[in-house]
Amino acid sequence: MITLVPLRLSHAPVLAAASKNAQFLKGLLYTGPLTRGEAAADIRRMLARQKKGELIVRSVEHDGEIVGRVGAGMRGNRWFLFYWVIPEHQRKGFGTAAVAAFLPLAPRPLYAEVFPWNEGSKKILRAKGAKKSGEIFRLN
Repeated sequence: MITLVPLRLSHAPVLAAASKNAQFLKGLLYTGPLTRGEAAADIRRMLARQKKGELIVRSVEHDGEIVGRVGAGMRGNRWFLFYWVIPEHQRKGFGTAAVAAFLPLAPRPLYAEVFPWNEGSKKILRAKGAKKSGEIFRLN
């Protein structure tokens, strides 16, 4: 179904194109649509953090096409899970499959923060055994 592959600069156009969708962008930490150059700069930052051991990140591939991203990054002294799937591939199980494939690579404990309106992400986390404490989910 899906494969996790190393994040590459060549994946920047996928994020740039997806960021033009306002609903998709609402779920990310970007303030507006990204150009290919801005998406590439974002990937460069992520790769630099990964090299320092502050981030683990993979692209999500389906049938040779990049459909999302999954990873974990240090925030303070905790590792936080993050993931996204481009709009045309959402609600097809790719997010659930990406999280399941990534969990064996992830440091523990692992936490996740989800926007209150994002029921899909809450469902994915609960399916993977995450427990909610306040606004934070914890995966053991």
